[in-house]
This record gives sequence, C-alpha cells and structure tokens, in this order.
Amino acid sequence: MVLAIALWVLLPKHPAENRAVAVPTAPAEPSPAVSPDPQRSAPSAPRLYAVSLSPLSVRSADQSASVVIPAGTDVVSLRLEGDPGTAAPGQRTILIRTVTGDEIWRGQAIEEADRSAGTAARVDVPAPRLVTDDYVIELDIANREGVARELYRYFLRVRDR
Repeated sequence: MVLAIALWVLLPKHPAENRAVAVPTAPAEPSPAVSPDPQRSAPSAPRLYAVSLSPLSVRSADQSASVVIPAGTDVVSLRLEGDPGTAAPGQRTILIRTVTGDEIWRGQAIEEADRSAGTAARVDVPAPRLVTDDYVIELDIANREGVARELYRYFLRVRDR
C-alpha cells in the first residue's frame, strides 16, 4: 500500500501534464515575412496616369499634348498612336529626350496586338523622370537584323504640378 501511495503522489495525474513546454530565453524578433502592421504588409498598386499621343506628322508641336501629372503618380503610361497599316512587326524602343537633347529615359515598348486600333506602341515610364519640361519621344523599330529606324516622333509638354 505504501508503494501505491508513493506512485499516486509521484506520477502525474493528467496526461497533459507530461507535455514539454518551450520557454523562450530571449525575446523573439519578428519574422521578416510577417509584418506587425497588416496595412503595410500588402503592397499597394502603383498609381498610373495614362496619356495618348499622336505623332508629330499628324499635328504640330503647338497642338501637342500638354499634361499635368498628378502628385503621387508612380507610372505614366504613354499610348503612342500611329497609322494602323504602316507599322511592321519588330522590336520597338522608346527614347525620351528633353527638347534640348538630354536623354531622360530609354526602354522597350509594349507592342499592341491590335494595331488596327491605331496604337503603334505603349510604354510605362516612371513618373519621377517626367518633370516639368518639353519632351520629344522617339519610337524606333528594329528589323530582324537588329537595324533600328525611327518609326514615329511625338511631343509631350509636362506642365507644373
């Protein structure tokens, strides 16, 4: 009977008491994948401002687009118009310069699948690159051999915000 009382006192009464419990020795730092602020964890979509431009051959610089890019805009999407039937397929490059000749941006254009709509190309430009100034935009097209030629030229005036 003494043995039974000793076992009853020494052995745990509930199976849950047998579990090991981890006790942290130092405060844990938040995981880089988990943000303490749930509103900061989801990246916001970039703010987009869209502009359509006609080639200079269609209208003069005096009739060209003049825009005010809203504050907080991240990307300016330029839709570059052109003759639906004249543009052959090829790699399109956009070159943006100030009217004084300073190159401010160069990149690949997004070729529109439906050229019958009159869009030669589209390009997304980081908005901070387009400060208040006058710009000449050149749309170049490269053939299979990689030889580029100017397809269209556009004018854009960005006014003070």
